[in-house]
Amino acid sequence: MRPDYTDLRSERILLRRPREGDAASVFASFSADPEVTRFLAWRPHSTLADAEAALVARLRRLASGGEYSWMITLTEQSQVVIGIVSAWCRSDGTELGFVLARPYWNLGYMTEAVCCAADWALSLPGSVRVWATCDVENGASSRVLEKAGFTNLGTYDTPIVRPNISPLPRSSLLFVRLAA
Repeated sequence: MRPDYTDLRSERILLRRPREGDAASVFASFSADPEVTRFLAWRPHSTLADAEAALVARLRRLASGGEYSWMITLTEQSQVVIGIVSAWCRSDGTELGFVLARPYWNLGYMTEAVCCAADWALSLPGSVRVWATCDVENGASSRVLEKAGFTNLGTYDTPIVRPNISPLPRSSLLFVRLAA
């Protein structure tokens, strides 16, 4: 059964459905920033057209149920996208991925967003766990996941290519949060 899409919120942020017009905000905020995308599995966008193509693909995956994505916005500025949280649902749990614009680092926004998405995932029928991976050198994402209640299980058994660091697969850490 495919979960229903719903917007998520905390006191300071709104995680909302991606919209066709979001590409310019995504491009201006973070998708072209090599420092923000350093540990991601995709390269920084060189042009607005790259961001638009990525958004079209994201909207297709959302429509098919292959991926649930939320644009992270401040509650008082829902037009300005400061990051994205994505979820890939499986029968027994959900994988999360996330990215946040540099001006919003170290302010707790990503921890709030990950908590919202993890709570949503763990509320799904049959869900027993939510997990995320990050590069072994990505201390910031490790801290976000730990603050969001995830447990570091050590090295993930499947290396992941992070093309902004190396064309070769790299070790990642696996973090898991179990249903209560």
